[in-house]
Amino acid sequence: MSQPGFDVFLCHNSADKAAVKAIGERLQREGLKPWLDEWELPPGRPWMRELEGQISEIAAAAVFVGPDGFGPWQRVELDSLLREFVSRGCPVIPVILDGVTARPKLPVFLAGMTWVDFGKSDPDPLEHLIWGITGKKRARPPAPPAAAPLAPVPPRPAPVRESAKPPAIAPGPPGPSARAAPQRHPAANAQPGAAAKEQSDSKHKFVALAWLGLAAGGIALAIWGIGQWYEGRTAAPETVSLATKPAPRATSTELAVSPEPANPRAGDLWVTPAGIPFRFVPAGTYTIGSPESEPGRDGDEIRRDVRFSRGFWLAETETTQGQWMKLGLKDPSRFTACGENCPVEQVNWFDAVAFANQLSKAEGLEECYHLTGCTGALGGVTYRCAGATFVGLSCTGYRLPAEAEWEVAARAGTEAAIWTGGLTLKGDRHGPEVDPIAWYGGNSGVTYSGGYDCSSWSEKQFPSQRCGTQPVGLKQANPWDLRDMLGNVWE
Repeated sequence: MSQPGFDVFLCHNSADKAAVKAIGERLQREGLKPWLDEWELPPGRPWMRELEGQISEIAAAAVFVGPDGFGPWQRVELDSLLREFVSRGCPVIPVILDGVTARPKLPVFLAGMTWVDFGKSDPDPLEHLIWGITGKKRARPPAPPAAAPLAPVPPRPAPVRESAKPPAIAPGPPGPSARAAPQRHPAANAQPGAAAKEQSDSKHKFVALAWLGLAAGGIALAIWGIGQWYEGRTAAPETVSLATKPAPRATSTELAVSPEPANPRAGDLWVTPAGIPFRFVPAGTYTIGSPESEPGRDGDEIRRDVRFSRGFWLAETETTQGQWMKLGLKDPSRFTACGENCPVEQVNWFDAVAFANQLSKAEGLEECYHLTGCTGALGGVTYRCAGATFVGLSCTGYRLPAEAEWEVAARAGTEAAIWTGGLTLKGDRHGPEVDPIAWYGGNSGVTYSGGYDCSSWSEKQFPSQRCGTQPVGLKQANPWDLRDMLGNVWE
C-alpha cells in the first residue's frame, strides 16, 4: 500500500481562512504536508469532486472551529471526512482556534475526541496537533532557566527563545533557521515588571507578522559582556537617534577579529574569534509589547517594562550558511543557491543549541547546553535530543537570547511597531515602511535556482514569481547596528 500524499486535511470555515492558513504554514515548517483547499484545488473544477478524489491520499484530518462556528461547506466536508476517515481508521482532530470564548457544540462523532486548543499555551497547541497527526509525541525543549532576582522585582524565569520559533518577517518556505546571540559570558538578566506577565510574545506581530508571508527558520546567538554586571541598576536605556542611518557594513568575511571592548556602548562592534560580528545591547530598563491600537497586534502583546542587570552581545545578523559550514557542518538550507552569506535555515531548536555548543567548544569556552540522547543529523530538522538542560546564566559560552533580550535588541530603544516608526498595512504582503529595513513576503523575489514559487501570493509589494532568502546585512541597520532583526528568516 502506498503512503498517503498528505499528512493532514485542514477542514475549516472560510471565515477562519487566515488563521488556518497560518497554522498550515507552521505545519509545513515542521516538515508536514497539510492539505488546504486554496493550495490543492485547481480553479474552474467542481470542488466536491476534486476533494473526494484526493481525500484517500490524506492520512488525518483537523477540524477547525473558530468564533463563527462551523460554516455550511465545512459541514459538507465533514460528511465526506466521516465516511472516508472512519473507514480507514484515520485520526480526526477537533481544533479550537484562538478567540473562541466558549467551547462549541460538535457533531456527535467529534464530541468524544481529544481537543487541540490554540487559545491556550499549555500544552503547546502546535505540538499537540502534530502529535495527533503523526501519532508521535516529540521531545519538548527544556524549560527556561530562572534568572537572578533584581530587587525590588520578584524573581521570574527569563525565557530562552527557541531559534526555530516564528519571529522574523520572512519570505521563504516552510523550514526553520537561526540568529546567533553569543552570550559568551552569561546572557542578560531580563525581569518583567511586577504587574506584567512572565513572557512577551510580541514577536508574533512585531517580528513575525504572519500576513507578510512564509518563512524559513534561522539562528540567533547571544553572549555576556565580560564583567558587565549591573545588578540592581535601574538607569534608563540610552537614547538613540533615528535620523542617523548606519552605513552599509562589510560582510563578515571582510571583518578582522577584534578583542572584546572593555567598556562597550550600545551598538559597539566586536568580531569574535569565529569571525562573527556582534553588537552590544546595554543594561537598562526597556518597554516591550505593543499598544492595543497597533495594526496587526496579537492579544498577548501586553506592554510592560523589563530591566537588564547587565549588557550582552548579540550577533549582528542571523547565522549564515558560511558560519554554519565553517564548523564542518553540512549545510541543511533549502536556499543554498543564495550563497554562503545567506541565512542558514531548515534547522530546529536542538540544531540551534548544538551549534551554539560547537561554537563554544571551538573557542575553548564552556558549553551552555547539556544535550543527551541525541539522534539524527545536525541540521535538516531531524536532529532531536531526549534531554537538553541550560547550564545557567553563569555560562561563559554561546547561547540563544531570551525572548525579552531579542525584542529589546530588535526595538533598539524604540517603542513603535517597527524601529523606524509606525506601520501601515496596504495588503497581505505590502508594508511600505518594512521594505527599507527587512526582507519579507512582499519584496523577496529571487532569480537564483531553487526559489520558492510565490506566484500565487496575493498583494505583494513588488511582483515576483519566485521568492527566497537574501544575503544578510543588505537592509538598513537599526540604531544599534543590528541587521535583519525583522525578516529574511524565522529565528
